[in-house]
Amino acid sequence: MLRRSLVLLGLLVAAVALAGCMGSGTYTVGQPGGVAPGLYRTAGSQAGPATCGWERRDPSGGLVAQFGSMGGPQYVQIEPTDGSFFSHFCQEWLVASLVAPQATPGQPFGQGDFRVGYEVAPGTYTSPGNGGLPGPGCYWNRVSGFSHEVSDNLPSDPRLPGTQTVKILTTDFGFTSTNCGTWTKVG
Repeated sequence: MLRRSLVLLGLLVAAVALAGCMGSGTYTVGQPGGVAPGLYRTAGSQAGPATCGWERRDPSGGLVAQFGSMGGPQYVQIEPTDGSFFSHFCQEWLVASLVAPQATPGQPFGQGDFRVGYEVAPGTYTSPGNGGLPGPGCYWNRVSGFSHEVSDNLPSDPRLPGTQTVKILTTDFGFTSTNCGTWTKVG
């Protein structure tokens, strides 16, 4: 009886994991053959210079949120009110609760989306910024969620050229950065 229960539990976990896997393409939210609402993570862009990009759209096709990055893990919160989710040039998207962390709390980390407490410890961090290099500047934000809507952005200090400093709070859900180099905990 115990063995049968363990086999059934294993099959259930595998089914949940497979149901949460998405590659490139468009997925209808909450429909058979589509994607269930929830928090998902990808390890980032596929090999090569392609940018991992995605869009959340409402049922009428209007843009709700979008994001793209050439490096680092990305999270997205797909809402029950979304009509579809589109992804291109990203590694496989998985249900976030079923994947290992991409960083170790308290240790240096690079660009991408990270959950506070799970991958990034609260505290004060510095980065070299974009090092004065030409091209896109360093962008970072403390966030209350990963819907990537403006309402997720928490109040932060202005981003000036050069070295960046941020205090990540225990109440922050996550932290996101692009083109900032390595973040190192200093306090």
